[in-house]
This record gives sequence, structure tokens and C-alpha cells, in this order.
Amino acid sequence: MRRKLTIVIITMLGLLVHCQSSKKVMYEFPLAMSPPIKVEYIKLFDKGKILFDINCARCHNAKTRRKEIYPDFSSEELSGYNLRVLNPLHINELTEQTLTEEELAIIKTFLAYKKKNRKEEQATLPIIPGKH
Repeated sequence: MRRKLTIVIITMLGLLVHCQSSKKVMYEFPLAMSPPIKVEYIKLFDKGKILFDINCARCHNAKTRRKEIYPDFSSEELSGYNLRVLNPLHINELTEQTLTEEELAIIKTFLAYKKKNRKEEQATLPIIPGKH
């Protein structure tokens, strides 16, 4: 029952995000990726953005000039999230009950392909323990 409710909420949020195209996060694709594949990846990235907004944004995001700034993570930092213990706050926050492995993988995919921030935007983000 809880799983169905989560799916309904994610779907509704997806529609809301889709309607707000002016705030859409841009993605960086490999040059060889074909347009039909990009379309499918954008759907996956948008799902990851929604999951990130629900589970991570309150601690990791910042707002500047009414723009939501999403953090840049290196591939090493993203792989560290598989352990869920590199940041002590995640031990209680990112449990299997609140975020499944599949959902975590979708969030990591979103973060890996989102357009990187300009230097001044990245500087506005909160300090993350253990992140240099």
C-alpha cells in the first residue's frame, strides 16, 4: 500500500515538474547518444530529480536568485552513496525503508548527468560533511 502511494506521489510530482519546464535541469549527454535514447534517459533523469527533491534536496540544495542549485558530485562521491554510511546523517535518513537501492541508483544517474554548476553557483551550496 505504501509503495503504491509512493508511486502515485512520484507520478504526480513528475507531471508537476514536467509542467514547470522553465525550471528544468539541463543534462549533459555523451556525444554519440542518439535522440531516441536521450528521450528515454530524460525520463529517467526527471524521475531521479523528483526522488532527489523528496529525499535529499533539503540538505544538499541551495537557492540563488530563485534558481534551485543541485550539487555536483564526482563519480567517486556518487559511488560512495552505495554504502549509505559515508555521511553520518545518512545512516538514519537513507534507510532501505525510505529509499530503495533502485531509487538511489536513479538519483545517482540524475546527479551524474545533470549539467554541472558554474563555480559561483557551486559555492552557494551547503557544506557536506566528508565532501571536499
